[in-house]
Amino acid sequence: MKIRLLLFFTFFAITSGFSQVDITLYEQFNGRYDFTFVGNTLNTAENNLTAVGDCSINTSSSAILNLQPDDIITAAYLYWAGSGSGDFDIKLNGTDFTAERIFPLTAITLDEIPRPYFGAFADVTTLVQTTGNGTYTLSELDLTQVVIDNLYCGNKTNFGGWAIIVVYENAVLPLNQLNVYDGMQYVPNSISITLPSLNVIDNNNAKIGFLAWEGDANLAISETLTINNSVLSNTLNPATNAFNSTNSVTGSSDLYNMDLDIYNIEDYIAPGDETAEIELSSGRDFVMVNAIVTKLNSELPDATVTIDDEFKDCAAQTLQVTYTVHNDNSTAPLPAGTMVAVYLNGNLITTFATQNELPINGSESGTLLLPLPTGLTGEVQIIFIVDDNGTGVGSVTEINEQNNSYIHTTTLWALEPINPADITVCETASNTNVGIFDFSGYEESLKTDPAQTVAFYHTQIGAQSQDTNDEINNSDSYLSTQNPETIYVRLDDPNGCSTIASFDLIAIDCTFPDATVVIDTIVTSCDSKELQVTYTVNNFNSSDILPVNTPIAIYANGILITTTVTASDIAIDGSLTATITITIPASIPQNFNLTFVVDDTGNGTGIVIETDETNNGFTLPFTLWVSPVLTQPQDIEGCETFNGSGIGEFDFSAYAESLKNNPTDVVTFHLSQADADNNTNAINPLNYNTVTNTEIYVRLTDANGCYDTASFTLIIIDCYFPDATVVIDDVYKQCNSRVLHIHYTVANFNGTDVLPANTPVAIYANSQLLTIVNTINTLEIGESEPGFIEVTVPLGIPLDFELKLTADDTGNGVGIVIETDETNNEFAQPENLPLSPVLIQPDDIEVCDTGFGNATFDFSGYAESLKNYPNEEVTFYLSQPNADQDFDRIYNTSDYKTEENPTRIYVRLFNGTCHTTASFLLKTKKCKPITHNYLTPNGDGLNDTFFVEGLRNVFLNFKMSIYNRWGTLIWTGNHNTADWDGIADVSKIGSEGTEVPVGTYYFVLELNDPDFPEPIVDWVYVTK
Repeated sequence: MKIRLLLFFTFFAITSGFSQVDITLYEQFNGRYDFTFVGNTLNTAENNLTAVGDCSINTSSSAILNLQPDDIITAAYLYWAGSGSGDFDIKLNGTDFTAERIFPLTAITLDEIPRPYFGAFADVTTLVQTTGNGTYTLSELDLTQVVIDNLYCGNKTNFGGWAIIVVYENAVLPLNQLNVYDGMQYVPNSISITLPSLNVIDNNNAKIGFLAWEGDANLAISETLTINNSVLSNTLNPATNAFNSTNSVTGSSDLYNMDLDIYNIEDYIAPGDETAEIELSSGRDFVMVNAIVTKLNSELPDATVTIDDEFKDCAAQTLQVTYTVHNDNSTAPLPAGTMVAVYLNGNLITTFATQNELPINGSESGTLLLPLPTGLTGEVQIIFIVDDNGTGVGSVTEINEQNNSYIHTTTLWALEPINPADITVCETASNTNVGIFDFSGYEESLKTDPAQTVAFYHTQIGAQSQDTNDEINNSDSYLSTQNPETIYVRLDDPNGCSTIASFDLIAIDCTFPDATVVIDTIVTSCDSKELQVTYTVNNFNSSDILPVNTPIAIYANGILITTTVTASDIAIDGSLTATITITIPASIPQNFNLTFVVDDTGNGTGIVIETDETNNGFTLPFTLWVSPVLTQPQDIEGCETFNGSGIGEFDFSAYAESLKNNPTDVVTFHLSQADADNNTNAINPLNYNTVTNTEIYVRLTDANGCYDTASFTLIIIDCYFPDATVVIDDVYKQCNSRVLHIHYTVANFNGTDVLPANTPVAIYANSQLLTIVNTINTLEIGESEPGFIEVTVPLGIPLDFELKLTADDTGNGVGIVIETDETNNEFAQPENLPLSPVLIQPDDIEVCDTGFGNATFDFSGYAESLKNYPNEEVTFYLSQPNADQDFDRIYNTSDYKTEENPTRIYVRLFNGTCHTTASFLLKTKKCKPITHNYLTPNGDGLNDTFFVEGLRNVFLNFKMSIYNRWGTLIWTGNHNTADWDGIADVSKIGSEGTEVPVGTYYFVLELNDPDFPEPIVDWVYVTK
């Protein structure tokens, strides 16, 4: 069965992107455990109800821990969280703590602004165990500058707070499994949190606790917390308002923007459940879940095993280990007779059972002698698996079925086998069957450790029993007794391990010939695979004759070609020369290695014992003579001489080098195939003259005298042609038009013949053909002809394009005139079609009337804001014609005074080529007058009269009445009277015209205007 937590919200709904830390299991406790919360908020009120801009927050707060006297604190985990990127250094009861783990979270709400929030964790077990019950104060969590930022204050997500999850043990509690999960997840529209590692035995008194942030009591829309699709609720947490700033431990409902909620869930889980999924939904409230704690009744053992020590006996091939079976982190005893299987390198070697019932946190140790396979050495892996009968099957249900194995790797003591090589020496002069041997070097070379010892024996039995009568003590000068003779060597190490091996002493005849061979000469011919090889077999550095019929093998690139033999005996220091004809197989390449090997029957073995068996071969790199391949030379065209004689002049001397395959090759030229084959009557390729097209035969001869021939033709051609070029002289364009007026010139400047009339010229825009024009006249050498054409650029061509003219082009890239230079017919240049700039309609400007409908205006900002590009120019005028003609500009745009209302201003936007115009109005409106509340009628020119800004010449029907503090009318005025100068005109305070005394007076200003129907009532202070 699974439990799911799903959170929905719309007020802070995520529209794109978020980051959070998934909630996972942090710690598990098995035994007589329970948990409680202690903590407090830093908020002074629910942020959802505070006024805009009122985002005050405390930097410390306190809460009281109240456990029962027999409760023993096991663990205490402090969590704190808030708006912003984080404050990770705080104090708890005056002690400094730094976050050991952090939980960053970023949410992007409907305004698409990413907002970071944070959670932090510190283990405060020692402090809470020392302090016990009492007041806990968290301080120096300073988020004051973070939450006043409108990023949080205006968004109503300004919060901060802290909580401690306290895990305690009590002997009267039932056996429980208590899991602490943490992370930082919030609702994008929903979240599901799977709680793993549960082991539900029964559901009696099962409960779950939540530490959550930012929940609002007064922001509950479709908010539910469900377990197994059953809604959770209690007295503090209604079914429709799960996260509502409450504390289930204290019963408080003023834990502003955080929740410490505990629910009874015994009706929503069932025995056997291993996971739980929780779902939370909210139609508006933004909630972050930081930690979840579950307490479930659990009574199971948890069997584990460890290997504590080992003892190895090399001689006996045994391994003794001490082990301990544990029942730690359990909630029930582990029964006696629990099986333990032991595996060696993955193979079962034995099983045993526990002797006693192991209580919770109890253990049982023992010693086990492990049988090892014979000859097993090196690194081995020992695996103990508790609750395993040897087939991978257990009989005990446990809290954790994944922690039953323990792997121990060790190295078994054993000596690696030794393999001393046989020793060969020459026979003694007096006895041809024995020799004197020195094998004392084995005393050190066979050791892998200086502490090892080496001894030699005549027999294997003597080596095994270390018989001193059988031991050899003169290993540096031992005279063998038979041929061959076997010697036994024993190697011992300090661990008692030993190994025995043997080697042979062999006495041999050391009087032998020494056959060598060299290749003297090789004779061959062009394109032949047959070689005539002269070679010499030697018997130098020998002590015996080399017998007749000693075999000789001949190889090409390692492939046997043939074999032969020597024709006679070869004396000591003698030699014998011979010649043999061989044929190289077709599969052998032209370049190969020719190898002669003496005393080789063709399979790498010989028949003669020699002084040196390593010097029998001789290899000579050789290349078969192959006629060179002559690359077919191209025919050569030569110009007919200018005087019309018909004689062509040619120079094909470059072929003398370009046709060679190698620098040593020789190239010659001939007038017939016979002369080329015979290499006779060669001709000079430099400045060769002929009156007809002539075939020339060329011969390529390599260093071996092999050759190849080919031929090419000398062709006489006419070389006098015009050279058509074209340039664009000018292109005229109009604004907002796709018509081009093109002026161009066609020339025949570098030609050697006339350019005919009607030579075509193609006109392209971005390689798209627009039209074709033709020259009018025949152009002599050095002449040119101007031209003009009007073309329209098609709509598919962009405004910026390449304009290209190509002479001698019929519109498909093909010309009709043969030219001296066919590569210089094009002329291209970038062009653009000018458009009037886009002018955004400027807004009308309206200011307060300063009198008679006029005012002073500032529209200078339009000079930059209306531009599309920095190089454009914005100017202002009083008429449309002036704007079109750029005549009589308005220069004073920041302090422009109007003379009529409204006034129309024309604006011109010019991009350097084209312009656009628009207009806007300067208008005035009546604004509420501004009164100045001080009157000093002392004649100094400052505040001598009661001035009201924006009144005269604006409100022509106004009436002003002045009253003293007793409500007596002392003066009235209107548009036709002067401003009040502090003189009373009503004799209720004395004679009329009396100067009023210093004090506060009140006025009523009636504007008599339909836009301002209510009178303005205020005060004015009169002083001297």
